[in-house]
Amino acid sequence: MASTGLHEDLGLYLETEITGLTRGSRMFGYQLPASTGNPSVSSTAPIAAIIPEVGFAPVDRFVPASGGLPAFDRPGIRIRVRSTDGSGGGEPLPEASFALASRIHRELSSYPPNSTVAGGVHGAIGAVEPQSAPYLEERDARGRYVFAFRAIVWATP
Repeated sequence: MASTGLHEDLGLYLETEITGLTRGSRMFGYQLPASTGNPSVSSTAPIAAIIPEVGFAPVDRFVPASGGLPAFDRPGIRIRVRSTDGSGGGEPLPEASFALASRIHRELSSYPPNSTVAGGVHGAIGAVEPQSAPYLEERDARGRYVFAFRAIVWATP
């Protein structure tokens, strides 16, 4: 399995490619924050989370120079994007959060092959293959929309 730094590297990449998508304010690892009442979490724009998941088995070709490690790991990630509460106490709207989920999907689909993220902690990422288009996963207890999609990452161990 790839290092836990993989989702951090993808967060660094997305932060540089999507204006306003800042880690700790609009983008998080492992889960979406429970509430937008936290002052460090944006309450005026959709927020996203990069969640590590089980992926596929490593590529069954071994590299002798690496001491017998697989050529590539293939961990999975889930991207979740949640809308804001409705403005002025109104109904939450899905458009901005769906647009952000679609933008993240496009950026990960066009990830530069065999790249190492500057300042990252993981090895080279060979490719990111989205396994689904963004879809409506749920509406939370506050009525906010949550869109999600999965991807498989080809990464050096």
